[in-house]
Amino acid sequence: MLLTVTSGRLTLTLRLHDMGKDVQALLTGGNAHAGGIALAAPNVPVQTLSLPGHRDAELACRLAQGLADGLGCAACVTAGIHYDHITRAEIEECRRLTDALLHSALERFGKPDAPSDI
Repeated sequence: MLLTVTSGRLTLTLRLHDMGKDVQALLTGGNAHAGGIALAAPNVPVQTLSLPGHRDAELACRLAQGLADGLGCAACVTAGIHYDHITRAEIEECRRLTDALLHSALERFGKPDAPSDI
């Protein structure tokens, strides 16, 4: 599954792949790279890895936990988003766009009501 959202100069893309009953996701935007990784399962604290100086794991964490709880499976997310001279407002917009991608993915999987509290 491929989902894309855009706001101003920001474009985020989410690629989802089935891994048996689980899901693997790749969240990218701007100059894509592997900046952070998150692994989650329903009702289990998410585990993260992050490269020094990167904040991508925050978005990976939000997405992994939302997918795991919403789909009832393990979810592994690799995230890498880079926009030169990104502003604080654009960083907040990346959070909102990530949440929008999560909700779109859950709708596509037939789980539109899960979870709304991220």
